[in-house]
Amino acid sequence: MAKKEALARVKIDRLLEDAGWRFFDDANGQANICLEPHVKVRKADLDALGDNFESEAGGKGRRGKGFIDYLLLDDRGFPFIVLEAKSEDLNPLVGKEQARTYASSQNCRFIILSNGNLHYWWDLERGNPHVVTAFPTPGSADAHRKVKPDPQRLVDEPVGEDYIVLSQRPNYAADAAWRNASERDGYIQANNLRFLRGYQLNAVYALQRAVQDGAERFLFEMATGTGKTLTAAAVIKLFLRISVSSSTPLKSRSCAASGQPSQRAVAAIHASAVLNPRPLRSCLTRNLAQISTKSASGKTTE
Repeated sequence: MAKKEALARVKIDRLLEDAGWRFFDDANGQANICLEPHVKVRKADLDALGDNFESEAGGKGRRGKGFIDYLLLDDRGFPFIVLEAKSEDLNPLVGKEQARTYASSQNCRFIILSNGNLHYWWDLERGNPHVVTAFPTPGSADAHRKVKPDPQRLVDEPVGEDYIVLSQRPNYAADAAWRNASERDGYIQANNLRFLRGYQLNAVYALQRAVQDGAERFLFEMATGTGKTLTAAAVIKLFLRISVSSSTPLKSRSCAASGQPSQRAVAAIHASAVLNPRPLRSCLTRNLAQISTKSASGKTTE
């Protein structure tokens, strides 16, 4: 048998605690995890599950034989998130429909599906489960609940060739060196200003049109060297400004000769950013920093 630390129940319990959820009352607050509605967890209840959920466990929501429901509560003590936990030999998605039924019975909008190694976050109001790298904290999950996407703001957001430059140097247009045509090229080079090219603008505009048509998922396919980093930075800024980034994942794929996805393609707006805006802000900061520090020699288009 694998060591206890390698088994699903131990891993999931630890992931919950690391994310700030509590099985028992402590100095940080009241317990916000239960195995049955309105029933506080006892250590004996957890031990009875077995290290890999292999034990029979009676009671609503505790089904035994490889899976179990944890019910996570919000700060008022109401059911908030159903966590469908599986043994390590099961795909978390096996319990998708059971979790949906249980979440509906508890009036929960959110579901986590996990076997201790692979985790999915599922907002029942916004599409299908998608992979996350960590469990949400109570605060990030609550922030996700409060986000009210406004797709029209994304459609209406003006995006010009200086969209990134306005983040690099917001008042650039008032600088004397910019206003003097003879000094402008040197000013751009000295400040590493990155203006969007026409085809990059067209990519952003295509995304805006897709949103207007009701799309919620997008794929940019861009050839190597066409400026994925700059284009993705513009899209990230767009989503941050109109506060819909938590509902619309973006993937970017390189069309390199090898046919393999570029690791630099900014698929960085991925599942972990869905729950917490901080990684997304970090991604934007890293991209803009990368843009501003690259050589302005013209050898790169990103």
